[in-house]
Amino acid sequence: MTPRLRDAFETAYKAFGSRRLGRPMEVCRCNMCMSDAMERSILRTPLRELSREQLYEYTNSAHGWSDEFLYFIPRYMELIERGEELTLLDNHQILARFKKAPENRMSAAEEAALGEWLLALFEDRLLRPVSDEELDRAARSIGDLCFPDFLARDLAEVIEVASPTPFDTTGFQRLWDSCRTREADLRLAGLILLATAEGWSTNGTPRKTKALWWMWLSRFWSDDNRLVEAFERETDECAQELLLAALG
Repeated sequence: MTPRLRDAFETAYKAFGSRRLGRPMEVCRCNMCMSDAMERSILRTPLRELSREQLYEYTNSAHGWSDEFLYFIPRYMELIERGEELTLLDNHQILARFKKAPENRMSAAEEAALGEWLLALFEDRLLRPVSDEELDRAARSIGDLCFPDFLARDLAEVIEVASPTPFDTTGFQRLWDSCRTREADLRLAGLILLATAEGWSTNGTPRKTKALWWMWLSRFWSDDNRLVEAFERETDECAQELLLAALG
């Protein structure tokens, strides 16, 4: 974990620290959602110790908006960073309750903490070293109907997680523009191939976010020479093949 991510978690725990849960909690109590036993378990467990199973059941049983949702945000951050499965559905559903929030439900400190965590998480995924094995697997997968779950998949997942929140994901794009590293260039090529395979230009969930990202990605084979310059600097054949594929 990077120091920036660690600081982001602690900032979030402080920012959201005044939030409390009701008794009973505001959740769905049908047979498919929150059990009484799980509710009691959540209420007696300190926030920092909530398990994946507890937050998973909360995510899938808390429908509509409740300010109680904000109590869980710091723990959501930690478990999302670990790659834990927190919903029955796609990643954009983990924090989907934000879409139903009334205006100004978060304080300025809470909103800033959420944004800093998302940027720290995206930066961590963007700048992770790219192994020779990962490059080889990516090069062998060029042209697959669904570009495989590596190289850029974790970045796409962060975009999905952020999409229902108040955070503007163009902040990720500005971060990417400022990161001129080999890893950032190769993962850019990987995201272009992933977005092409998944049809971000016309489909995807949420459709609007992915369509806007497709417009940003399309500049890299039209009026931006970043990938061309990356190809010219590259000496690894698999990396060159990946960059050429992304350039179309």
